[in-house]
Amino acid sequence: MGGAAGHMSHPFDLPTVGNGSDLIKFFEDAATFLATNPGSVKIDGTNVSFKLIDTPRGKEFAADRGSLQPIDIEGITIDRVGERFAEGHGMRPAITTLLTIFNEALPSIVPELKALGLYDDPTKFFNTEYVEGATNVLEYEDNFLAIHGVNQFYEKQSRIKTKGVRPGLPRPVDSETDKPIKDTSREIPYDRDVLASLIEKVAPYAKKQGFLTYGDIPTELIGEIDFAPALASEFTIVFDGFVEGECCTSPLSEWLASAENPKHPLPNGKKFEDVNGKARFAMLKDLYVRILNGTPLKEITSDAEGAKLVADAAVMWHASRVLGNAVLKQLTSDMGALDPTGEGGGQEGVIVRNEELFGPKPVKITGEFILQGLETSFPRGGEAETIEVVDDEASEKRVIAVYPGRFQPMGRHHAEVFKRIQDAYGVENSFIATSDVVSPPKSPFNFAEKQKIAVGHGIDPSSMVKVRNPYYARELTDSFDPETTSVVYLVGAKDMAENPRFKKTEGTTKEGFDWAVDVAPHVSIDIPGVGEMSGTSLRRALVEATPEQFEAIMGISDSETYDMVKARLSGIQEQKKTLPLLFSLVESMLEEKKKTDCFEKGKYKSFDGKSKCIQRTKGLGKEKADAYVASVLRDMGELDETSSMAGGAIHGAPGVAPDPGKRDDKKKKIQGLIREEDLVEDIINYLLEM
Repeated sequence: MGGAAGHMSHPFDLPTVGNGSDLIKFFEDAATFLATNPGSVKIDGTNVSFKLIDTPRGKEFAADRGSLQPIDIEGITIDRVGERFAEGHGMRPAITTLLTIFNEALPSIVPELKALGLYDDPTKFFNTEYVEGATNVLEYEDNFLAIHGVNQFYEKQSRIKTKGVRPGLPRPVDSETDKPIKDTSREIPYDRDVLASLIEKVAPYAKKQGFLTYGDIPTELIGEIDFAPALASEFTIVFDGFVEGECCTSPLSEWLASAENPKHPLPNGKKFEDVNGKARFAMLKDLYVRILNGTPLKEITSDAEGAKLVADAAVMWHASRVLGNAVLKQLTSDMGALDPTGEGGGQEGVIVRNEELFGPKPVKITGEFILQGLETSFPRGGEAETIEVVDDEASEKRVIAVYPGRFQPMGRHHAEVFKRIQDAYGVENSFIATSDVVSPPKSPFNFAEKQKIAVGHGIDPSSMVKVRNPYYARELTDSFDPETTSVVYLVGAKDMAENPRFKKTEGTTKEGFDWAVDVAPHVSIDIPGVGEMSGTSLRRALVEATPEQFEAIMGISDSETYDMVKARLSGIQEQKKTLPLLFSLVESMLEEKKKTDCFEKGKYKSFDGKSKCIQRTKGLGKEKADAYVASVLRDMGELDETSSMAGGAIHGAPGVAPDPGKRDDKKKKIQGLIREEDLVEDIINYLLEM
């Protein structure tokens, strides 16, 4: 769910689930509850929480992402959406559409707003899911808004002077830690009949925008929930190196009988030391996926105690998945069956609410959805390359993962890497950061075109954010609160290995965000007859590709995307017809400049007619030639996001590249910034644009 409403709990997140037996009891209680009470369908959409505020124009609806930014506390009215979200951000159309609908409906729903307590209290808001076509993973037949209920913010005081004070309910103290809870808000009681009346009145206004409206979508039990097959199913954890003999495959019930929940103490749980000596939280989904794919524990940790923690965590994840499937198989709704293993793929899950049984917060049962989208990233039957999740060591902050780059164009290898990032950090926490810079031949596609290509790869366009500098994605991070969010930039493994400007590092931005740079996995896909897939090889391969070849290379069959890519790359081919002349022009420019420098102020005796000065001061001619190249580069501006904005450009990280004009060795200088052929190509680009 995310946003102001926060994230729902998995069963193992509950304070009452301390071990495997407790987890079984939760599912048994959930089955008993669902036999006499409806659950709620969990929607896989975009959370757009909104409230009613007073403005100079009168009452208006306004979005609120739950951060301590003044614009969120004040409310993001429809005329301020551009202040909060950069162009291209997926929240812009979602918020604009929702606010348009509800502002038009406002005069007719005043009685309901007053009865629900929202008319004069902007600390209360509608917790709403916005669905337009394909979402994070699922695809729905209709566009719709689903109002889950009414929430109220907790009060919070920012420690940063530039941020505001959020009013709301007194913040309760966590019974386990004796510290104030981190939740942004809580669901509050409300009259469901009144909310149903409001939704009915809003429906005609939503229909004008092409949307349906729902309240809480109830589930219906269609058969008896039977956990016996799931508990009898076998689960394997490879303990080789810690336990003698072939070990271990056992029924899930046996694993649960001895498993302790590593999520305790809440909220993050216990840590172990991995094989690289790094402290990691045991309850990370990527570790479960590795174990599910047969990775031996000895490849995750060299410590026996750590192996027990990781194994127990995998058992808790696996049990939540297969026991959850048993629940969802017996549920249906107006949106269809919830069974994730049946025809149609079911729904994201079911939400259960009962304070006496499950505590004050809603709990989600998602079953197979835990692994949705992992089939290609983590193929069954063999070990997959996984991404190591960067943990926030200081607190339980939400971690936003940013995959930066030019993506000219985005290939299947890029899409696969991003899907692995989503698997590790969560779909709602993963973003692609790229610019709108167009500079053929290396950067022919603008942001909108990159977004269209990403959609062809099955990526939600709202996951791709337009930024000036992908390695300092202010346009994205400004949407989050540094007190509750940290940022990790995931640079491709190949770039990290080959480019000295990239390195694993961390720090804090001037805006207060904790950040880190880490390694994304390298995915290698070959293009027949061309070589390993990359931006350069794709541009080369696609320029003459037929629609069939384009689909084979890119995995995209959309004819509009094919035509757009072909048009851009064909335009580059026309430019390249003039390359011989331009190469000659570049050589002439450099030689003329060096010749001029040779005689400047009498510092040189003569010019040898080629490229060398006969100098009175040794080395001065080479310095001046290098300085000239550097000046051309500076005039050209950004040459390459991936090289010129890396390393030291990331939030002020150490390792800023030296001034190219101050290097003694021209070859070393060029290698330190960009490859020699890239230098020539970029100078040609510059000349083409003069």
